[in-house]
Amino acid sequence: MLSSSEIVFPLAPPAAIAGETPPPRRRWWSGEGLIEALSAAETTGEFGRVMTLLLLMGFTENSVRTATPLMPLIALGLLFRSVRARWEFWILITGVLVVRHTLSWHVMDNHQWLITYWCLAIGLAHSPWAPADALATNGRLLVGTCFAVAAIWKLASRDFLDGSFFQLALVGNDRRFAWLGQLLGGSPEEALHQSRSAIEAFVRPYSATPSLTLTGPPSLLLWGRLLAIWTVLIELAIAVFFLWPVGKGPSRARHLVLITFVVTTYLSAPVIGFGWLLLAMGMAQAGSAGPRTRLLYVAAFALLPLYGMPVGRLFK
Repeated sequence: MLSSSEIVFPLAPPAAIAGETPPPRRRWWSGEGLIEALSAAETTGEFGRVMTLLLLMGFTENSVRTATPLMPLIALGLLFRSVRARWEFWILITGVLVVRHTLSWHVMDNHQWLITYWCLAIGLAHSPWAPADALATNGRLLVGTCFAVAAIWKLASRDFLDGSFFQLALVGNDRRFAWLGQLLGGSPEEALHQSRSAIEAFVRPYSATPSLTLTGPPSLLLWGRLLAIWTVLIELAIAVFFLWPVGKGPSRARHLVLITFVVTTYLSAPVIGFGWLLLAMGMAQAGSAGPRTRLLYVAAFALLPLYGMPVGRLFK
């Protein structure tokens, strides 16, 4: 028997006692579940880690020697949240990437090095001795420094500032920009083919061609200069906004500027892996930016693979 001083606690939860139905648990892949997840500031690091693993799985050049250990690690990280939240996991991935870079240093793209720096930053940021904002700080400094160096290089390159780089690309030197040249300047396919043939003859070893004459409408000269100016301005803006002290002045608009750059730039030059990397580093520091900004990051991340479609066919 129970004494008067003993209290019996019910086994059912309070909601069931009151006759109320507990709210259904939303899955993150549903629309409402995604919005709910993005509303929590602490989920930004989680989304950043998942974005990075998807990037490693789809847009890293893996040889047989490095793909063998790397792909199982990526699979474990995607399947188990507890695994991708451990700093040792990311240090191990960094080690595999360093081995790959050492074996293939002569053919390694520059953004592959940045991926490695970012994986190392994730690992160090999750270590027991790291401050709480370590991942956001590393992401902000990596993005800002990367764009600062890129903008300085372009400002020091005369053939970029005068629009020659984009003019050459728009008339057929870079097939990724061919559709944009047709859209902006109305260049017919025959003119683009002639320009490509002239460029190939000019750069051929021991070429007897003394000069390069390209075929294209005059409007492409103007567009080349405008694209060069736009590229320098937005890269300088990203560098300044991300390197500025957090929460002050232009730093408040850094996420919008970065997303704008990714969505516009990689439409014409679909380097999807580098775009995903920038978005992952931006997402990792969006904890105080609000759910709408985080949703924009996720939307841009989903949009970039569509840029790999043959857009140029629409303008033929």
